[in-house]
Amino acid sequence: MGEILEKKEEEYSLGLFQQEMADFAAKEISGEIESGHFLVSGTETREPRPEFDASLLTEEDREIWEKVKRGTITVDNFHDYAFRVDALTDEDPAKSTRVIFSEFAGNKAMTAIFENSGLRRKEEK
Repeated sequence: MGEILEKKEEEYSLGLFQQEMADFAAKEISGEIESGHFLVSGTETREPRPEFDASLLTEEDREIWEKVKRGTITVDNFHDYAFRVDALTDEDPAKSTRVIFSEFAGNKAMTAIFENSGLRRKEEK
């Protein structure tokens, strides 16, 4: 079982992660997904945010996304990650992309953290 998990981790490369985020953004733009993380806000059209370039996402972004998807993300994990992304200088060409991604991942992370906290189960009882 451990070998299978390790193999899956190896297979989820930075390139696959970047493609997954590019695909997600494309689905938002086409309207297939109704969220708006990668769209210009305040417009009636589904206009993509021009500053988002999935190819600029990093290994650190991929790792945080893995934790979000697995449901193993913690508030501290995400806070530390978001702080590092926010601290990037404006001269860093990846800053805008990484900030947009961290906003998207943050929304997903909070859902995972809430679900793992047991609060939802208490509310349902």
